[in-house]
Amino acid sequence: MPRKIVDYQSLRKLLDISVVEIATAVGVTVPYLEKHPKSEKIQQELKKIFRIYETLSKFGNKDISVWLRKPNEDYEGKSLLEIILAGKAESVGGYIDEMNKGALS
Repeated sequence: MPRKIVDYQSLRKLLDISVVEIATAVGVTVPYLEKHPKSEKIQQELKKIFRIYETLSKFGNKDISVWLRKPNEDYEGKSLLEIILAGKAESVGGYIDEMNKGALS
């Protein structure tokens, strides 16, 4: 079964973020990201971020990038995008999963 590759350029455009921001979010430098976009480490992190985008699109939110930029009380006023860009996409993914279950307001 072929593994799905997440294109970092497409993902960054969906989220309206820069190459520097997507590289920071996956924990690598821009040159490394550009040279090794299909590496297991990078793909693992990109998939976490893409899963967040996919889940939010199922909610019917048409402007996901704006929603991700809003301050969030549950993260001490930081936006979910700030948390993702700090390399904590897994935390945001769990938070959104809980929202999806209706556990958060």
